[in-house]
Amino acid sequence: WWKRYLTQLQMSQFIALMIHGAIPVFHDCGFPPYFGYLTIFEAVLFFVLFFNFYVKTYLRNNNLRQENGLRQENGLRQEAVKSR
Repeated sequence: WWKRYLTQLQMSQFIALMIHGAIPVFHDCGFPPYFGYLTIFEAVLFFVLFFNFYVKTYLRNNNLRQENGLRQENGLRQEAVKSR
């Protein structure tokens, strides 16, 4: 159950890294701005990868499970138990 929240936390960490990397780009603080561009690029890249994983794993699969009558327990896919 905690993996979804860890992924959300990591995505918010990449957003914070984008903001942190933008500081030398927009403010002259003596730090080379190309490092800021590199940091922003890396953070955007990882954010997109993690967001793609998040959508495929947690959003799209939950919709498919609901449509197919499947449920998820402890991160494992199990078929719903039908009453006899």
